[in-house]
Amino acid sequence: LTDDQYSAFNASPVQLAYTQPILGFNDFKWKKKLSPLAYELAKREYLEVMQQARLYAINYYFDLLIAQVSLEIAKSNQATSDTLYQIGLKRFEIASITKEDLLNLELNKYSASIEVARTGKEVKVAQYNLTSFLGMSKDALITPMIPENNFVKNIPLEKAIENGMMYNPEPLRLEESMLEAEKNLDQINKDTRFSANVVAQFGLNNSDKTLRQTYNNLT
Repeated sequence: LTDDQYSAFNASPVQLAYTQPILGFNDFKWKKKLSPLAYELAKREYLEVMQQARLYAINYYFDLLIAQVSLEIAKSNQATSDTLYQIGLKRFEIASITKEDLLNLELNKYSASIEVARTGKEVKVAQYNLTSFLGMSKDALITPMIPENNFVKNIPLEKAIENGMMYNPEPLRLEESMLEAEKNLDQINKDTRFSANVVAQFGLNNSDKTLRQTYNNLT
């Protein structure tokens, strides 16, 4: 550069701006209304999912319990049918019963065997459903037990309704939908009207012959 030339650097490391509509649509106002509602709704939906998961687990557990009890009954009936058939063979040898009676006993024996096979498959299916739902290994084995008599607690009807309303997300979903509709209507109305904005800006800047010095004594 020659002696009559001059160079300078300008720096503005901080710039803040805020725009607020006066007559136009105020998105911040609606977010302030909807955000707490969305947060509370998210909490209730989480509780709803957890309650549904517990309900599924309970249903799977009792499905397994019922299937196991049915299998035990079927095995007991099979043992009884087999015993009766063996007795029938001996009585048939001494002509104490007819051929038809013996065939009926044999049919009962086979029917009992089929029932054992059927209930055994139901136990396997119920076992798989429960262990899969709980995220357990496929080789895991759960032995269900019949709950004690005091397993079910008596809850007053008024208390059940109160808790149901307190944690039910549906009323909040309805309220959120209504607010969203009001928000959209307000935006449509404001967007079709004249609008004005208030703009506020704040910044720090400086200029100097050297780049390093421009960041000193910002104003």
